Amino acid sequence: MPMHASPSEVRIEHSVADQAALGRAFTGFYAALALIGLAVAALVEPALLLGAGFFAAVVAWWAWRIRWAQATARPWVVVLTPDELRHSHEGGEVRITKPEAGRARVDERPGPRMRLRVLEVRGHADEVLVSISLPGRDEATMVEAALEEWGWPTQA
Repeated sequence: MPMHASPSEVRIEHSVADQAALGRAFTGFYAALALIGLAVAALVEPALLLGAGFFAAVVAWWAWRIRWAQATARPWVVVLTPDELRHSHEGGEVRITKPEAGRARVDERPGPRMRLRVLEVRGHADEVLVSISLPGRDEATMVEAALEEWGWPTQA
């Protein structure tokens, strides 16, 4: 996930390849744990094979769900400058200027399997202008710092 920060711009690019690599890393790590669990259960305590087998089945199901979700994955780019936020994706582009924003902030929200970091910009009438799920903590921290440094309205 290429991200770039300069004194005049924060850019986060999230390609389909990045999304696939993240999925492979997740499933690869847990598949290795499942194999180690099966081997240890077989060697040490065969009664644990049922639990290790169940864990391996859950990992296989997660891997299938991730591949299925990635079939519709699309690349996107977020560019934040001192005066504008731009979110470009296959479906179009959203541009928000600092005067249009009533509040811009990064929130942590519970997701289906992890905590999500969401950049949300609301207008002066408290309507959601854009809501973007950021790929990770580093990106969220970088965006949050840039919003504060460049004087975007971060408080309601």
